[in-house]
Amino acid sequence: MAITKIIKVKANPKACIKYVTNPNKTNDKLLVSCVGCTEQNAPGVFNLALMGNGQKVLDEQVVKAYHFIQSFAPNDEVTPEEAHQIGMDFMKRTFDDKYAFVCSTHVDKGHIHNHFVMCAAARDMSGKKLDDNLSLLHKIRNTNDAICKEHGLSVIDKKKGKSKSYKEWLADKKNPTGSNKTKLRKLIDKTIIEATDFDNFLKKLSNQGIEVSSGTSQKYGTVTKYKFHDEKNFHRGYSLGTFYGDESIKKRIGRHIAFLKSQEEKKEKRKEQARIIRESMSPTERKSDKSKVKIKSIRNQDYQNITKDSIGKLRWTNKQNAMRLQQISDEVKTKYGISYTDIKGQISSLRADNNRLSGEILKSKKEAEELREFIENCVTYKRYKIYSIHESKAMDKEKYYEEHDTELDAFHDAVFALERRNIDLDSITSEAIKTMQNRLKEVEEGIQKQDDLRRQNERDLKELSEYQKEIDLYLGRKNDEI
Repeated sequence: MAITKIIKVKANPKACIKYVTNPNKTNDKLLVSCVGCTEQNAPGVFNLALMGNGQKVLDEQVVKAYHFIQSFAPNDEVTPEEAHQIGMDFMKRTFDDKYAFVCSTHVDKGHIHNHFVMCAAARDMSGKKLDDNLSLLHKIRNTNDAICKEHGLSVIDKKKGKSKSYKEWLADKKNPTGSNKTKLRKLIDKTIIEATDFDNFLKKLSNQGIEVSSGTSQKYGTVTKYKFHDEKNFHRGYSLGTFYGDESIKKRIGRHIAFLKSQEEKKEKRKEQARIIRESMSPTERKSDKSKVKIKSIRNQDYQNITKDSIGKLRWTNKQNAMRLQQISDEVKTKYGISYTDIKGQISSLRADNNRLSGEILKSKKEAEELREFIENCVTYKRYKIYSIHESKAMDKEKYYEEHDTELDAFHDAVFALERRNIDLDSITSEAIKTMQNRLKEVEEGIQKQDDLRRQNERDLKELSEYQKEIDLYLGRKNDEI
C-alpha cells in the first residue's frame, strides 16, 4: 500500500538532502528531481526563503524543511521511474510548486519509496511558511491515495482497515462484476441483512452456491472459509476484511436485527404521533396539511399494475409529485433566476464557463510559476552577490569555496538563469523584487478566486442535474445525457 510519513527538519537541511540524493540509493542520481532549486543550491535557496520575513535561520526551534516519505507495498508492481513520476505528481497536486523541494526515489531496499525534502517557506521569498495543520495531513493522504489508485496501486482502505492488492484491483477493473473476493464480500453483505443468526447465514450462503468450511488459524482459532464452486482455494473470512471474520459477522447480524426492530418501533411511534396530531387538528389545519410536500424527490409511478388497494396511494403520489415539481420550479427561480424549462441551458452555460475558467487557471498558474522562479533568482543574486565578491578577493579561493559552497552555488545558478533571460543584473533592486512579489500575490489570489468560482459551478451543476432528472422522471422522459 502507498503510505506517507512527515518529518519536521529543524537542523540544517543540507544533511537531509545529501542523504536522500545518495547515488547508491537513487540509481546514480537518475531518480533525483528538483523544483525551485537544484541539488547543489537547495540549502542556499531554502535559507533565503526562510530569511524572507527576517526570522533567524539558525534558530533550532524553527522548522526549516519538511521531509516526506512515500512508500509502496512490496507486492505493488511499480517501476522506479513510475514511482518517481508518482512522487512528482503528488507534490504538484499537493503544493502546486509553491515550495522548493528535492524529490528522490530510493531503490536500495526491499520496497521502492520516495523521499521529498521541501522548504518550509514559500518560493516568493516573502518568508510565508507552510501551515502544517490537520487539514494539510488530510490533503496529503487524500492526494496520495487518489494518485496511487490512478496507477493501480494498493491504498489503505479506511473503512475496512485492509488494503486491496494490485492483483485484486486489476481483477476488479477487468471484470465488470469484480474479482471473486469482491463478489464474495457483496454476497456476504447481502446475506447478512437476510439472516436471522449465524447458522442461518451459513445455510443461506450454501443455498446460493457458496462452499462453506471450517479451518484453524493460529491467531483466530477456528474460522469459517468460503469459496465459489469453480475456485481452487478457500477465502478465510478475516482475509476478506476486518468486518468479515466470524465474530464480526455475528455482530453485524445482531445489529441488523436490532436495527430492524428499532425501525419498526419508530414506525409505529410515528403512526401514533401522526394520529394524535391529526385528531387534534381543526378542519382548516387538516386542509393546509394536505397542501404540504411530503416527499424529497419525485417518485416513479407504476401504472401497469394498479389495484383497488394501490389506487389511493397512486393518487396521493401523483399529487405529491405535482407539488414537488412546483417546489423545484420555485427553488430554481429563487436560486438561479430561471424557469425549470431553462435548466438544461443553464447547465450548458455553466459547463462552458468552467471550460473557460480551467483555461484561465492554467494560464495564470504558468505565469505564477515564471514569477516564482524569477523572484528566487533575483533574491538569490542580490543577497549572495557579496560571497562572489569576497571569493574574488580571497587569498585561498579553494578554501573560501569549501566554506561557502552553498551560497556560491546558488549565486552562480541564479546568474546563469538571469543572463539566459537577458536580464540586466544592475536593474535588480529591492523595489523591483517587491513589485514582482506583489504581482505574484495578485496572480495567486486570482487563481484562488477562479478556482472557488469553478467549484461553485460544479456544485450548481450537480444540483441542477438532480433537478433535471426529477423533471424528466415526472414528464416520463428518458434521462438525457446532461
